[in-house]
Amino acid sequence: MSGHIWQHGTATVSGLGKRCNQDGVGGGTITDPPAEWAAVADGHGSAAYVRSDLGARVAVELFGATLVRLWAEHAEDGRRPLTAAARGRLVHDFPRDLVRAWREHVALHHWNNPTRPRAEQPSTLYGSTFIGALTLPELLVCWQLGDGDLVLIDADGTCTTPLDSGEVVLGEATESLCGPEAWRSMRVHWVPLRQGSRPPALVMLSSDGLSKSFVDRPGFLAFARGVFERLRAEGSDRLLERDLPHWLGEAARHSGDDTSVALLWPTAAVPQAAPRGPDRHEGAKPGPDAEPARESAAEVDLAPGSATDVDLAPQSSTDVGLAPQSSTDDEPARESAHGPDRPQGITA
Repeated sequence: MSGHIWQHGTATVSGLGKRCNQDGVGGGTITDPPAEWAAVADGHGSAAYVRSDLGARVAVELFGATLVRLWAEHAEDGRRPLTAAARGRLVHDFPRDLVRAWREHVALHHWNNPTRPRAEQPSTLYGSTFIGALTLPELLVCWQLGDGDLVLIDADGTCTTPLDSGEVVLGEATESLCGPEAWRSMRVHWVPLRQGSRPPALVMLSSDGLSKSFVDRPGFLAFARGVFERLRAEGSDRLLERDLPHWLGEAARHSGDDTSVALLWPTAAVPQAAPRGPDRHEGAKPGPDAEPARESAAEVDLAPGSATDVDLAPQSSTDVGLAPQSSTDDEPARESAHGPDRPQGITA
């Protein structure tokens, strides 16, 4: 089948002095036809969310499992692209399916492992943000709920952040999987990958522990571009086994937070047997020194398949306390896209 074949990789580092890593990170492959997914979730970690590390891991695992189920339901067969209806389901209905599965899972876990006293809203204990991406030969779809970052890096190093809400976050406040009707707040970005088109050379998902380690937004985006440059120059093995864990360790040292990254890239964008150049100093900048001009959201066109708000029918969700939870809502997720931010280098 023609199209872009993708790969994934992940890395995570715990924040200094933290008892456990509150992030969940993962990726996987779905075959026939080929697809790749990656996800990052960040458990809230404060006293009100004492099981958020589990909530984050569950979110990532259920993301993959739910995609596999939808793949089986909506792909016509193992050799044909998804139908238009199946693509619509991924873009519009998947957020509701994921949130419903997550709430049911954590409610069942709490039912079998209750707190003392029992929580009135058990899903709160497991609260987490979520970012996920799915790459198909003909389609890229990304989802985000809460903080963290999704960066698309083009072959020329241009960075865009299509799911950046543009909102200033005060303190640790963020949208969460445990929030009421959380799928209403999930942002979606999708781009057709037609034959002959140029897909992103790298999709980078990261928990907010990474961006918080930088003085400013341009520095963070320069880091993202530097990750792509190292991937392209030296291949994925060295990046994932050595460089990225080291860089994330430095970031976690500066931010004090758990720091996780998941990557997706087209196989064609990375040499199959990358040459090994001379080792760089551990403190070397992965990104360039020069700062490109910063673009505002108003100055760029919306990417294909992105929109601001779509009409949503009034819907409701129900929490059933200690029993496994379910929802009857049929509302699609809110689609949004924002213009690119551009970088400035930092020491990683």
